[in-house]
Amino acid sequence: MLATFIFFEKRFLRVEPEASIWELTSLAALSNLAAEIVFQLIRQFTYADSTPKDHLIEYLRSVFLLSTMSAILGFLIAYQLKTRKAGWMILFIVLALIVLNLLKNFFLK
Repeated sequence: MLATFIFFEKRFLRVEPEASIWELTSLAALSNLAAEIVFQLIRQFTYADSTPKDHLIEYLRSVFLLSTMSAILGFLIAYQLKTRKAGWMILFIVLALIVLNLLKNFFLK
């Protein structure tokens, strides 16, 4: 996923050099959202012992959490490609890890 985001965001920047960080992040998030919707839909057919309600809950949770994580990753890549500031990038990564840890603790309680 990381290599795909870097590749497509760099290609988009060659075509649209004035693209904003928001546009690059949206590109990464929406492309991953489309892929996750299809992948999670196919994956739901591998669970034979779940109820339809469990399938729906698992599907929505997986799509939401993985798409959110990809949006964060897409932002970090877009920020690095546009600004070339590695110090701020490290700060964003540390903050993202803290937020993900808090979300993990919230959802797993």
